Amino acid sequence: MDVEFKNHLSVVLNTEIHSTNSLTGGDINYAHSLETSSGKYFIKWNDTTQAGGMFDSEAQAIKQIASTGAIRTPKIVSTGKFKNKAYLLLNFIDSCENISAQHLYDFGVQLAHLHRHPADYFGFQKDNYIGTLDQHNCVSDSWSEFYIEQRMIPQISLAKKKGFLRHITKQTIDGFYQEITKLFYNLKPSLLHGDLWNGNFIIDKKGKAYLIDPASYYGHCEVDLAMSELFGNFGDRFYVGYDNTNKISDGYKERKAIYQLYYLLVHLNLFGGSYENACTRILSKFD
Repeated sequence: MDVEFKNHLSVVLNTEIHSTNSLTGGDINYAHSLETSSGKYFIKWNDTTQAGGMFDSEAQAIKQIASTGAIRTPKIVSTGKFKNKAYLLLNFIDSCENISAQHLYDFGVQLAHLHRHPADYFGFQKDNYIGTLDQHNCVSDSWSEFYIEQRMIPQISLAKKKGFLRHITKQTIDGFYQEITKLFYNLKPSLLHGDLWNGNFIIDKKGKAYLIDPASYYGHCEVDLAMSELFGNFGDRFYVGYDNTNKISDGYKERKAIYQLYYLLVHLNLFGGSYENACTRILSKFD
C-alpha cells in the first residue's frame, strides 16, 4: 500500500494508521488489515474500471443482510475512491483459531433464519456482481425463468464466446433448460448470500458467525447450500443446524448440480479452462 493511499485512509478514518498488513484469501481484490489508534480495520481495494460498482454493490448486500438481524456482518466504515483506486473499508473481525461443531451448528441455524426473510419476487433492487462479472437481477415472479435468463444464459453465452463448451450443443442446452423448468416448481424466494463458499464466512473469537463478500439477491435458498458444498463443505453439524431450522427439501439432491453449475461457469469465465470439464459433465447429463 503506497504512502499517499495510506494517508488518504488516515483522513477517512480520522486516526493515525500505525501499520498495514497484506492479507491473502481472495482471487479478485487486494486486501489489507489496518492497525490504527482507534482500532483495527479491513480494507479491500482494486483499480479495475468496475471496482467502484463492485464495492458499492457489496456494501448494499451487507446492509441488506444486516437489516434482517438473522446473522452478523462486518460494519461498513466507508466506500470510496482515491485516484485510480476504489475501496471498501470495514471493521476487522478477528477469526477463531479452533472452529467447533457447535459453532458450525449455530451458523447453520443463523443462515436458515436469513433464508426465512422472503420477498414476493426473485431478483434484487439492482444488478450487482459475481466476482468481476455482471450479475443481472431483473425482478421476476418465476424462479425457472429468472435462473435460465439471468443466471444460465449470460454465463453459458460468455463461456461460448471465450471458446469454451465447444462440444455442448444447442440441443443439450435446450434439454437442460427444460429440466430446470421441470425441477424449479413451487419454490419461494429467500434472501441469499449469493456466493457462499468457505472463504466467505468468519467465525469470530466468541464463536459468532459473520457473512462476508456477499453477492446477494432473492432466490431459492438451496443456491447457498449448493455453493457451500461445491469446494468441500461446512461440516455435518452446519447442515444439521440448517435442516433443523429450515427443512431441506428432498428435491435438493436433483437441483444441487444445477445450482453448482452457475458457480462453475463463473469460475470458468473468470479463471479459465480448468473448470470446463466440470461444467461439461453437468450439462452432458441433459443430452
